[in-house]
Amino acid sequence: MSSLKEDYCYSKDRIKVIFGKVKYCDLFVGYESNLDECNGDEPTSCTPKLTKITSDLVVKDKYKCSIKLFDYVYSCRLDNGTPNSGDGGRFRGRAFLHLTGKEKYKDLQTNWNTTFPDNKKDFTCDSDACEATRELLITDLDFAMQSSLAFWKSVNANTLATTVDDDSIEKVSRKVNGGPNGLPQRKTLTKKAYNLLK
Repeated sequence: MSSLKEDYCYSKDRIKVIFGKVKYCDLFVGYESNLDECNGDEPTSCTPKLTKITSDLVVKDKYKCSIKLFDYVYSCRLDNGTPNSGDGGRFRGRAFLHLTGKEKYKDLQTNWNTTFPDNKKDFTCDSDACEATRELLITDLDFAMQSSLAFWKSVNANTLATTVDDDSIEKVSRKVNGGPNGLPQRKTLTKKAYNLLK
C-alpha cells in the first residue's frame, strides 16, 4: 500500500476492469438504475436489464475520476446506504488498513472511544466535523496508526495472528478487509515482513 487513502480517480478502462459487473449496470451508457434504492446488498438493477458485460459498453462520464464511483459501487453493502446517500465515498478506504464501509467505521468508533475515553471521536456522522475527523486518517500519521490499532483490536485480529501461515493470513484478511481482494500479495508480503523481523 502506497497511500493512506483509496483513490477514486479511475480511468474508464480501469473502471470497467475493476467494477465491470452486471450488478453495477448504472456505470454504463444506456443503462439506468434507481439510485435511491437498494436490491438487498446491491444497487437496483437497470432499465434495460444488463445481463452480460461486453467489450462494447462505455462507462458514463460522471463516474470517471469521481467520488460518485464509490458512492455507487460501495452502496447497499458494508452497512452503507443507497448510491445517493453518499456513504460509499464517505466511508471509502482510509488509514493503514484502508477501512472501507460504514460498518468498519462504526467498529473503529466503538473501540476508539473505549480506548481513548478522553478523546472521543465520531467517525460515522454526516457533517463537516466528522469528515474532518475521517480526513485525519489520511493526513495525521499518528492518528492513522492509532486508529488502525484500535480497529485491529475491535475485530480481535490478534487472536487470529498467532502464526504466520496462509490460513491465519487469510483469516485476518477477512476480518480486516471482508474478502479475498489482494490476498496472494498480502500472503507474500506478510511472510516477507515476518522473515525480516524474526
